[in-house]
Amino acid sequence: MNVLRAVLWLLVLVAGAAHAHEIRPIYLQLDEHQAGEIEVLIKLPVLRDEGIAAAYPVFTPVCAESRRAPLRQTGSTAIQTWRLHCAQPLAAMELRIEGFSPLTPDALVQTRFADGTEQHAVLSAAHPSTALRVADEEALPGAALSAYVAIGVEHILLGYDHLLFVLGLVLVIWRAGHGARALVMTITGFTVAHSLTLALAIAGGVSLPGAPVEALIALSILMLAVELARSLRSEAQPQGLTFRRPWIVAFVFGLLHGFGFAGALQDTGLPEHAQAAALLLFNLGVELGQLLFVAMLVAAYRLGTRLRAMPMARVSLAMTWLLGTASAAWFLDRLLPAVFT
Repeated sequence: MNVLRAVLWLLVLVAGAAHAHEIRPIYLQLDEHQAGEIEVLIKLPVLRDEGIAAAYPVFTPVCAESRRAPLRQTGSTAIQTWRLHCAQPLAAMELRIEGFSPLTPDALVQTRFADGTEQHAVLSAAHPSTALRVADEEALPGAALSAYVAIGVEHILLGYDHLLFVLGLVLVIWRAGHGARALVMTITGFTVAHSLTLALAIAGGVSLPGAPVEALIALSILMLAVELARSLRSEAQPQGLTFRRPWIVAFVFGLLHGFGFAGALQDTGLPEHAQAAALLLFNLGVELGQLLFVAMLVAAYRLGTRLRAMPMARVSLAMTWLLGTASAAWFLDRLLPAVFT
């Protein structure tokens, strides 16, 4: 029982401290109109608690700056543009990004040279600089494009609301007495649904306002928690649709969660000539992170059952309290922005 209490308190503390969709990369675009004349565009994440990210580019050799536009905020992203007048062409310069933080750990850089060729790079706190060189071909290098896989993994593993929804689905399957086949069908239903709306949002231009989507995502977790709490009051087998056909519930709410993923990806920015590939890899990263989380839950359940350290019924009750407490707090926190924006 002492172990269970410790776990419950830990989960409550995590829920109280957690904010979803906080880790996002910086996006920097450089357009060279002629040798030495460069247009700069930067997208900086607007973080929930820390405001606009403080990252900025530094060029070597130093260039003269002009026509810096005011920083404008659009949703959860701040955008700024300016022009550089450099003594050397862009291909002879080096770029360094200062100001990386744990919440803005990397940057996607897209460079267009005066001759029409492009270079794409991924910078991070560990590797903050790169030489700007004309690429041999215009295709986006695999190393840079694969960064979208890492972004997807980061987004799901540090997007606590999505993880708690997946946790709720796993608890529903356990409470209903379903097996591995139902688990696979449910996670697949969630995957297919949010992949569909993610693709529609990015490629088809279908969109919903971000604040209501975030509030409804929190509400979807709260609804799962309420269903679980009701079922745990009785020893009888639960009979509602949520427990009889959890894959249907996963699919329906997965459509909503897809718009949440889309918001993060749209804020990041997609490479103009490789949108489909970047979208696919981002979604692949989301799925890898999701499968890793489910595998951890299954391993923890098997270990706990084998060691008999924590009765599953009590663990499920503690997890249900976590789902309900965190989702209710998130819903209230997001409701006012959804109503007044």
